[in-house]
Amino acid sequence: MCAGPLEKLLAVWCDSVKLTLSDKVYLSKEGTAAEYGMLAKEDIEEGHVLFSIPREVLLHHGTTKVKKVLEEGTRTFSASGWVPLLLGLLYEYTCPQSHWKPYLSLWPDFRTLDQPMFWSEEERDKLLKGTGIPEAVKTDLKKLQDEYNNIVLPFMKSHPDLWDPEKHTLELYKSLVAFVSFQEPVEDEEEEKGPNPPVMVPMADMLNPVSKHNANLEYTPVCGSHESLFIVYYARCLEISQLTFTRCTGVFEDGVRMAH
Repeated sequence: MCAGPLEKLLAVWCDSVKLTLSDKVYLSKEGTAAEYGMLAKEDIEEGHVLFSIPREVLLHHGTTKVKKVLEEGTRTFSASGWVPLLLGLLYEYTCPQSHWKPYLSLWPDFRTLDQPMFWSEEERDKLLKGTGIPEAVKTDLKKLQDEYNNIVLPFMKSHPDLWDPEKHTLELYKSLVAFVSFQEPVEDEEEEKGPNPPVMVPMADMLNPVSKHNANLEYTPVCGSHESLFIVYYARCLEISQLTFTRCTGVFEDGVRMAH
């Protein structure tokens, strides 16, 4: 990893939660698409494990400190599972004592986010005309705003000891949507149940989101243990470069964000 104060704090946290990172990769702000990214130190063979992380370290509505409150509000949330995840993230991101604080501290603010959803409408129409993206983003932003105003905001106001609308704003909500967009892989016996709720996978956010990716995210049990790990590994041989991974775009379709 890098040698700055935040990175050193992250390294200590990774050790404490048993998140292991390959010695063939490192984290840096240089040579990445946006803010921190994971880069290869050398050519890496297909199937090499980039990092592994215990399942209980994933951040979702069942692991956040406010899980009991979120469980009570299940009936008011949308079926996609994004609202409870993002409410949990809003809380954890601004909580100094958060279990995930060392990781989340790598992003002190989200003003550097440069996805089309953060561009002005004029910029999107001018630079992305004819791609269909401006229309998709406009629809996405409208639904995000409605979701925040009609579901998230009333819920936060009913729990003023945990959330503050002055701090947990629509802008922060939109930023967190763009920041974390992973879903837990479905195990074979669970396929008939449909997709699992979205989760934040620490370290996976370091991978640059593109459709033609060179890293896969998989779930695998640990031999001789009841624990479960997420494994990220190369899908094919790769020369030194930034690692990439397919993640959700944040675009809605029938109320559910679709992965591309």
